[in-house]
Amino acid sequence: MATPPDKTSDWKMVVNTKKIKRDVRIQARKRERTRWEAILKTWPHVVTPHRAERLRRRLNVDKLDTRLLSDEWIEHQKRGWKYVKTLKLRDPSEIPNVQGVEYSILDLDNTWGDKVLFSRSK
Repeated sequence: MATPPDKTSDWKMVVNTKKIKRDVRIQARKRERTRWEAILKTWPHVVTPHRAERLRRRLNVDKLDTRLLSDEWIEHQKRGWKYVKTLKLRDPSEIPNVQGVEYSILDLDNTWGDKVLFSRSK
């Protein structure tokens, strides 16, 4: 006849599993934080995940945070382009005309047709 499982050993296994999962999440957060700290030391103008989320919530623009944090757009920012603002480009006069500043517009690919304006000094 089989003996019933020991309830304390089951409980210890559940607690250990939760601790292992928590430790893995903490390590992943630390790795991500050190990755962003290294990026910001070299390129301080790159938009961080916290700033991207705040921009998305404040401006209420779909996909803004995910696109700003995509590898393609991070590389664009690493080449010297700095995020300026989000445009509903109906009129080309919305693009600022400042001497000595170069502008780049990237499509956000959301349902509203928004575009994102980046700038860099010449």
